[in-house]
Amino acid sequence: RASWISGPGRADLSMAKLLLVLALAAVASAASWRIVNRNIATIDLGVSFIDPNVGYTAGTMNGQGPAILKSVDGGVTFTPCNVSNWGADLLLLDIDAAGESVVVTSIGGELYSADGGKSFHQSVGGGQSQSIRHVGPNGEGGHKFAATGEYPLRHVEGVAYSVNSGKTFQLYDSKLYTAARYGAFPSDATWYVSAGQWPETPSPPPPPQSIAGAAPKHANTRKSQIYGANGRVAYRPVAFRNPEVAATAVTGYAAQLSKTTDGGATWATVFSQNGTFYFN
Repeated sequence: RASWISGPGRADLSMAKLLLVLALAAVASAASWRIVNRNIATIDLGVSFIDPNVGYTAGTMNGQGPAILKSVDGGVTFTPCNVSNWGADLLLLDIDAAGESVVVTSIGGELYSADGGKSFHQSVGGGQSQSIRHVGPNGEGGHKFAATGEYPLRHVEGVAYSVNSGKTFQLYDSKLYTAARYGAFPSDATWYVSAGQWPETPSPPPPPQSIAGAAPKHANTRKSQIYGANGRVAYRPVAFRNPEVAATAVTGYAAQLSKTTDGGATWATVFSQNGTFYFN
């Protein structure tokens, strides 16, 4: 079961003092972290606080399905947001908030709220995003969000970018040879995407007949494993890795970090290592 842990903030410090300050902060803060709430959800898959008091968490409640909970007292108590129109089998993946805007990622696409979690609506233009983050310090007032994941209908692996609080997303291919996972977006121009995979032994079973043909066959990598109606893993490999890096595709551990400094127009791999570990 998930618990909520709170701790002290971090000051904006110069790089020259960063290592010393981090070492001192680790010692000073070790005794101040505390559990302020327990058993919030059966599974907690994401959390985002817009200030020391107001925050959200996304997860699953056993026997009820997906849940988004909101706190206005620093995590001491949480109350459910209205998600009654969602299916009980919708798996949430991450959540982020800025201002009155809240964006949630799921295996069914992104969902957004423009009223502080009172109501949620389906986004347009994204897909199966593993993570969601606001852009810059506060998403430009809660307007700019960026998701990271795979978007097979558009043959894109990388970033889904929104400038209207999650209502619509535009896709950017991050030039990856493995599965996109998480992103960081310190500014409008500079973005980072981490990607990775791990080996599968034994190989996953083929897709059930009910979804056969839903995705192209490809002996590449994996993403989230979702069980089909027959109880078998509905494995859907990604078959649209970029052709210019296809030769480097691997079937074991892989870790890649891709960066853009022009808002997604061009990308460069700044780190790549195979066979030892993966980014997750």
